[in-house]
Amino acid sequence: MNAEKAIARRVRRHVGAKRHVFFAVMQPGFEETGREELLELGIPVSGLCEGGVEFTGRLEECYRANLCARTPSRVLMRLCRFRARDFGKLGTKAAGFPWELYVNVGTELSIKAASRHSRLYHTGRIGEEISAGISKRLSDCGLSARFVSRKKPDAPSQQILARLEDDVCELSLDASGEPLYRRGYKSRVTEAPLRETLAASLLRAARFARYDMLIDPMCGSGSFSIEAALASQGRLAGERRSFAFEGWPSFRPAAYRHLLTRLQEDAAPRELLVHCSDRGGRAVETARANCR
Repeated sequence: MNAEKAIARRVRRHVGAKRHVFFAVMQPGFEETGREELLELGIPVSGLCEGGVEFTGRLEECYRANLCARTPSRVLMRLCRFRARDFGKLGTKAAGFPWELYVNVGTELSIKAASRHSRLYHTGRIGEEISAGISKRLSDCGLSARFVSRKKPDAPSQQILARLEDDVCELSLDASGEPLYRRGYKSRVTEAPLRETLAASLLRAARFARYDMLIDPMCGSGSFSIEAALASQGRLAGERRSFAFEGWPSFRPAAYRHLLTRLQEDAAPRELLVHCSDRGGRAVETARANCR
């Protein structure tokens, strides 16, 4: 019990009370669009690179990015960076990170590894060494972890991403869980459905907020129309779904519910008329079902 209380205090001090670096994954080509959206949400952007936007803040900024931003496909928390040119070093460095502050007991974990321009290029072995390092660290703290394969149909609750480039390993924690384009409202899809995050990025790039009418003549399952309608109503992108960060030791349900309520109350709806149509009867029925 004393050990649990000590870990809880460290979580509050080193995770809850501190600023962190986060990375919002964007559709390539829409990084600037995503940057503009995060800034509009009051989230301080610290960098821009191919495939995403880096921002800094406390956990609330991470929650707001997941809840409010319509353009990112995923939000990651950066954990640590270190040089590793052999597998022994990789495992040792992974074991030296305080994982007990970031993952809960009993949480299923998975490792997703990528390597570029590095001596360590076997992603399977990279994942094994990092898994072993995490297990050792947690075991030293009297905790345990269970690793599962990402190939399993039932996705694990927490993903850890390892990216090696030029022999430097960067470890990140997935804050989103299911991809953010899964808003929680689409019950049916047509062939080749458009992801909601891409639809939102295209709408923002087209400055649709300047207009009071949207005509969607090839609506398919309704992604453009529904994204535009929900955004114009001030509805939060993620208000109908859950996130991986809800399983973190630092997560406080009451504070999160207060944040969600405050964001919903601060929404500013505007008038938008949407004309939604398609030549295919099945597509129209699908869009109707999703609109309902």
